[in-house]
Amino acid sequence: MASRLGILSPHLDDAVLSCAHVLAAHPDSVVVTVFSGGPPSVDPLPPWDESSHCFRPGDDVVGARRREDEAALGFLHASYVHLDFWDDQYRTKTYGAHTTGVELRAEIEAALDRAVGQHPVDAWLIPLGILHPDHQATNRAALAVALRRLDLRWIVYDELPYHVAYADERTLAINRLRGAGFDVVQTSLEAKAVDKARAIGFYASQVSSLEAGFDQAVAGPEVFHDLVRTTRALRGHPSAPIAPKH
Repeated sequence: MASRLGILSPHLDDAVLSCAHVLAAHPDSVVVTVFSGGPPSVDPLPPWDESSHCFRPGDDVVGARRREDEAALGFLHASYVHLDFWDDQYRTKTYGAHTTGVELRAEIEAALDRAVGQHPVDAWLIPLGILHPDHQATNRAALAVALRRLDLRWIVYDELPYHVAYADERTLAINRLRGAGFDVVQTSLEAKAVDKARAIGFYASQVSSLEAGFDQAVAGPEVFHDLVRTTRALRGHPSAPIAPKH
């Protein structure tokens, strides 16, 4: 079993929503959050932030959310890296976003490659890429990094609450992965009983917006798969996991 994990999280809460029990069993793990940036002052509030009932126009929403993440990961004895890429809800002219599309994808890949190189772990966990464009972007960038770092073990996690609430979208995510030349083989990771509701509760600004997703994340199974390169990805070589299990 892996002793120290690295988790690539799309947003400030996804790692805890999807992997809290595994994080609890692997102290000193590191969570790298990709879309943990945004404007220093958010005005007007986008619908998601407004639905939280925690913010007023002009607030430093991202700063507050980063502090929530620090508290949640501290509870789980994990460290954090907050990258400065802006959440999808802020990547509009309203907030002055100026990096999108192909340029943004290349910058995310480069940042993840640096982060992976700077943090020695036994395995990296990446999101399956269900539904949300930021989840899909994190998945694509992580796959590109995985192909450059074949010496590492790569594990895919099913995002909660998405994989419970949106089964069809989960299937689409797996099909996208297969279309890109990969497959997944379900695996198990050491897990530890933890008060997951309390861990998620540190994200106070997200709880009301999550609605039923809160209970789905607390009760839903944390699901993991070894990432496998298929023949298509290897251009004629046999299928193989990325990378051999430790």
